[in-house]
Amino acid sequence: MTNIDLDLSPNNVTDRSSTIAVGQLKAQLAGIARSPDIDSVSNHLQARGIVRLNVLNSARSAVIASLAGSVTGPIIWITKSDREAEHLGSELRIWLSEGQILSFPSRNQIPYGRESTRVSPSAQRISTLHELNKTELPTVVVTSIQAVAERTLSQEKLLTGPGMLRVNQNLNQQEFLDDLVSAGYRRQPFVEAQGDFSLRGGIVDVFGVTESNPTRIEFFGDEVTSIREFSLGDQRSIAELKEIYVAPATEWLTATDRLTWLSKFIRPNGALSEDIGLLRSGLLPTSGMYGPLVLESSLLDHAPSGTLLVSDSRDELAAQLVSIEDVARDRRSQLFARNEIEESMPLPYIPRQSLMDAIFNTSHRIEFDPWLSGSDRDQLQTTFRQVEKYNGNLEAVAKNVSRRMVRGDRVILFTSQAQRLSEELSKIGIDLEVQSQLPRELNKSECALIQGFGGSGWTKELSDGELALQTDNEILGVSIVPVTPGKQSRSRYTNLTDISAGDYVVSAEYGVARFVGIIKRNVDNVTRDYLEIRFAEDGKLFLPTDRPLRLSKYVGPTNRPPRLTRLGTNEWRRSRIKASHAVQAVAGEYLSLYAARALKTGHAFSSDTEWQWELESAFPYEETEDQIEAIAAVKRDMEAARPMDRLICGDVGFGKTEIAMRAAFKAVMDGFQVVILCPTTVLAQQHYNSFRERMAGFPIKIEMLSGFRTGADAAAVARKVSDGEIDIVIGTHRVLEYRESKTALKTGTGVALPASDQLPEITVSSERSGLDFKNLGLAIIDEEQRFGVGHKDRLKEMRFEVDVLTLSATPIPRTLHMALSGIRDMSRVESAPAGRQAIETYVLEWDEDVVKTSIERELARGGQVYVVHNRVKTIDEFAESLRRLVPQAKILVGHGQMPKWHLESVMRNFVDGEADVLVSTTIIESGLDIPNVNTILIDRAQSLGLSQLYQLRGRVGRSHLQAYAYLFHYGSMNDLQQQRLSAIFESSELGSGLMVAQRDLELRGAGNLLGSQQSGHIAAVGLDLYMEMLAEAVERLKHELDGGAMELQELRLRQEKLRRITVEVNWSGEIPEAYVDDLEARLGLYMRISMVSTLTSIVELEDEIADRYGPIPRELFELFSIVKLRILAGSAHLTAVQHHGNKILFVAEKGDPFQTRNLPPMLPRSTRVGHLQLEVEEIDLDNGSPEAVQAFVRELALSKGV
Repeated sequence: MTNIDLDLSPNNVTDRSSTIAVGQLKAQLAGIARSPDIDSVSNHLQARGIVRLNVLNSARSAVIASLAGSVTGPIIWITKSDREAEHLGSELRIWLSEGQILSFPSRNQIPYGRESTRVSPSAQRISTLHELNKTELPTVVVTSIQAVAERTLSQEKLLTGPGMLRVNQNLNQQEFLDDLVSAGYRRQPFVEAQGDFSLRGGIVDVFGVTESNPTRIEFFGDEVTSIREFSLGDQRSIAELKEIYVAPATEWLTATDRLTWLSKFIRPNGALSEDIGLLRSGLLPTSGMYGPLVLESSLLDHAPSGTLLVSDSRDELAAQLVSIEDVARDRRSQLFARNEIEESMPLPYIPRQSLMDAIFNTSHRIEFDPWLSGSDRDQLQTTFRQVEKYNGNLEAVAKNVSRRMVRGDRVILFTSQAQRLSEELSKIGIDLEVQSQLPRELNKSECALIQGFGGSGWTKELSDGELALQTDNEILGVSIVPVTPGKQSRSRYTNLTDISAGDYVVSAEYGVARFVGIIKRNVDNVTRDYLEIRFAEDGKLFLPTDRPLRLSKYVGPTNRPPRLTRLGTNEWRRSRIKASHAVQAVAGEYLSLYAARALKTGHAFSSDTEWQWELESAFPYEETEDQIEAIAAVKRDMEAARPMDRLICGDVGFGKTEIAMRAAFKAVMDGFQVVILCPTTVLAQQHYNSFRERMAGFPIKIEMLSGFRTGADAAAVARKVSDGEIDIVIGTHRVLEYRESKTALKTGTGVALPASDQLPEITVSSERSGLDFKNLGLAIIDEEQRFGVGHKDRLKEMRFEVDVLTLSATPIPRTLHMALSGIRDMSRVESAPAGRQAIETYVLEWDEDVVKTSIERELARGGQVYVVHNRVKTIDEFAESLRRLVPQAKILVGHGQMPKWHLESVMRNFVDGEADVLVSTTIIESGLDIPNVNTILIDRAQSLGLSQLYQLRGRVGRSHLQAYAYLFHYGSMNDLQQQRLSAIFESSELGSGLMVAQRDLELRGAGNLLGSQQSGHIAAVGLDLYMEMLAEAVERLKHELDGGAMELQELRLRQEKLRRITVEVNWSGEIPEAYVDDLEARLGLYMRISMVSTLTSIVELEDEIADRYGPIPRELFELFSIVKLRILAGSAHLTAVQHHGNKILFVAEKGDPFQTRNLPPMLPRSTRVGHLQLEVEEIDLDNGSPEAVQAFVRELALSKGV
């Protein structure tokens, strides 16, 4: 490690999201509240009701928190923007308890937009309105002026809906369902999001907008018999509840006369004329356009008596209202010019003057005003002052603490590097324990060292001395602005099969076919459900649902329909044999690499250090479960003696870089160098910025080698790497092919290294090339599949020399992950970070009005915008047209054919917030990670590939704010282009892993790992069966290599044995349509039931289905009985159990005939025993009831010692 010169420029101080412990400094509020200035504010409020307060920005949250305990009602804090509200709400978490802080966000709609509004902001708004009058703790509602300007539900409409439900309550189920619909809930097959409900017989699932988890309400007649909280992931119940409050799911609840009134503003001969009839009928044609106009109340109408209103200055709020109204007026003028609406249509906001009067005529309020004149008796000042900055000089921080303690001050050090600071303090005799919470008020001359985040610090005069709060902003020179964490994204429930009627399927036994549906057939006077699948030449098969169904959805490498198998031929057998040989070769290649690495001895890295813990505790987000598992796996690999070779696969923005950072830091802590390889200069620059920011304050030297470095700079970096002066070097393929002797680098002429965003295929000669590292221990490779062939060869060599960690945003099929388990180390990061919202995606023809409005909307909330125009020849002209369209926006242009110094300058300026819009080619596809950019517009989206669109859309949505993606197309499109845009639109939800786009990307991921030559075999047998075959081949070879278990083979043999057992009984055995009315859900359950191979598993599945759908009906009970009987028959070594008239026949395996000594001692009197057959009259088995027949077969199994 080397001493680092901290970059103290403003570029190094960036806003970062953070999740922090709640109420860490709450114990200090009493002392702040007792200070003369804050006490004066409290007294002035009681006496006159109005205060104009001059206070340091960083201290506003502390002031409001200290006042919360002295006011009689809640506090509503109105800021100038949603971003500011989010920031201040998170700062309040340091001072207050979790339940004391509420958010009231803006819906952030395009004025008069036709798109449907999102559930999440309205859900949060309704939840806050509901909580506002309920909580007993002092409450602070943090909001923005735009959110307050957006009308909301009246207090009367807030009470609309089912309301409170209790166990044993008498309630008509149909009336409850009607109330749900009236309250804005949407009926779905399965509950997946807030505002959904589903019905299955006597069970109603509801995801209330005020709840963290959905609720399962079970009825018996008109009585609520059970209320249970359940999980979205597996739809299983997790907790019993006594009661639940079901609030309205939408804000768009209004009287019919309000809708009729609104219809007069629609032009009768315009494009929206059809909306007139709907409005007059009491229906809302689209919530996006009409919803904000039908409401009449505001947040302030819900404020209870005693509410304290806190706001930014009058001028700041007024300016923001003017801005949002101007955008709405422009949009209204556009629609008026199109002859769609009247020019007199109201604006979708509360009128500006009316709202300003409501805020500033309130008799109990505080206005933050930095411009105090001294002539107003309501103007007060506070004694908060800025604190000195140390920018990473921890020795200076320690000395300042010592001086303050001698002087009698109270000092709070609130930092992400508490352990390092503790070490510095101990050098001067101040021994402090690192704490996560300050449990009591500090005494004079006392210092507390707290691990955490705290925005910016200040000093404050108290009644008996001074209180100093110092944070990372002052201590390290890095501002980590905490952001209130949202809910952890949960995996949505998906059927095991994902098969619908009409889909192509693969039967492992018969071949590729088309699934027709579930039909009823009568066989031997027993009616049951069968799956109908059709093959080539109209071949048909009817698969019984009680036998193991080896059926999967066909997924191939192209969008072309697969070739159907001809029944009665050998073609399916030949396809399987060819695929089997192919998977054997793939498995063998992986096993050889696995064996070679197992013999190679690498460095076993040490366990985590204190500094490692400090770095990780400073992570400004809440780790997801997948991240935690991946990080643990990486550390286990690094601490093992063999070289690591792990692939981290995860969606864009899901936290792969943080995993890489922790691995890199761990390697450096052991004295090793780290190289991070990126496919593009833009991505290298992004990683360089991120690593420097994340590790600022630690003595780690980080450098970059890419096209953004001049020749002289590159040569200097190379020499420092060779001398061991650089710990982490981040670069493009230039790192692999760097040869100083063949460049002009030694001349000092400043010649830039050539670089290309398209990465030509460069073959590296046999002579060893690349940087000469002094002590390389870890190589991190980002998007390896995008490197050239020669580079991949060098990367393959690395895997036998050092630990290698590979990152990929291209998803890997779960089946492939499982197939290669144990020989190719992979970690899948699938869960979205807490608070992350799905990107709102729109596909539409180019529309300048939408372009203008979407950019203006993002700028109004303080954000930035990407605009992708993938034609270098016309990009400047295109950017100029945007400047004319949105003249107030600062627009930059960037593309790969610019001089590298120019492109670097453009990117840096945009990252630093010096421009509002970046117009670029697809070079931003991977690399840029800017949380402030939450809108992307893609021009001519039909000309881009699906993976490109997927990656480009992933450039936004990196914060807790709602992100938007607009995919514009021109003219008519061919089928492939339409499918592509449709796929990207349909896969916009978080966790939509089985959508078309995700499947396509998974196939790319499979190709990256297995090789493109495997695509033909995947096409022949389908992806899922191919992966199943690969898994078995890997298991078999691994067993031969090191004696590994043969679990898959054992499972397959057990299922094959069960498939061959004949069970012909007079039980119906089906899932009634009235019990599960959704076809896909019913098929999924049939598939799961049929594949169960143990009694324990079948009982667990019974419990799950009863939990989700209600009491098991007789028909389903009999299906479970058939499956159980087949499992028991296998244990008893039987090949058949058959009803014959009034007798039941049991047939034994040829190798295990019936023998008197091995039979149960108490056989029924009617029993007749033969060599391989045993016959019993059904009257002796309770007339052939499922319970009695199962019990008899169980006795047969026990008599054989099973």
